[in-house]
Amino acid sequence: MAYATSIVYFTVRTFLTFTMLNQENRQGATSGTYNDECYLPQDKLNNLRYAIKTICETMDAHNMTYWLDYGTLVGAVRRGDVLPWDGDADISFLRDQEKYVVHEELIKIHGIQSNELQANYKGLSIDYVRWEEIEGSYSGQKQTLLHKYYPSSVLKNENMLVLWNHELDTFPKAWVSPRKRIDFQGSQLAIPSDPHRHLAHRYPTTYWHGFSVPFKWKCYVPCFVMRANGCP
Repeated sequence: MAYATSIVYFTVRTFLTFTMLNQENRQGATSGTYNDECYLPQDKLNNLRYAIKTICETMDAHNMTYWLDYGTLVGAVRRGDVLPWDGDADISFLRDQEKYVVHEELIKIHGIQSNELQANYKGLSIDYVRWEEIEGSYSGQKQTLLHKYYPSSVLKNENMLVLWNHELDTFPKAWVSPRKRIDFQGSQLAIPSDPHRHLAHRYPTTYWHGFSVPFKWKCYVPCFVMRANGCP
């Protein structure tokens, strides 16, 4: 029974992952971002590195509990750097520890536009992922969990499958805390205490296989198929 449940969970997560990737890439196609590079040029890589390090170091200075997440964490763990095809970055933090002075300093001192949802530096986006602590159970054990926070204004426009996936995106706080440090281009930035388990939860169909390629339709699908703006 447990094996069958695992197979169903694995299948559903795989379906949801690629469904949402398809939605995101189609949105990118119609907005023109389909034509972004498969791999970031050196100047954009440098700008993204600068933004990640500066944001994290500013959060450190104000004792915010943050950690590198999603593709940014994959890059940090596997390369100690940004993935060359990752056109943005993801930084998670505990919502109840957010300090608006961080946004003010990033804007006034470092030239990075920042608000509670994301930062932007020279056209590159750094998404902020906010988490809330809840008491619950995971794998049959009662413990403190981290649950991704979404404003109601965002959730009301999502379909049932995506909403369910948001519910699945809850995991034990012990996977993150106490955080540890990793060398990221010469800076010691915070990552989850168990990054491999954390990433395997994030990417159950790909992480342990080392599968890591650009998630951009442009790299595999002709422009006219995606009906992208600005097709040559």
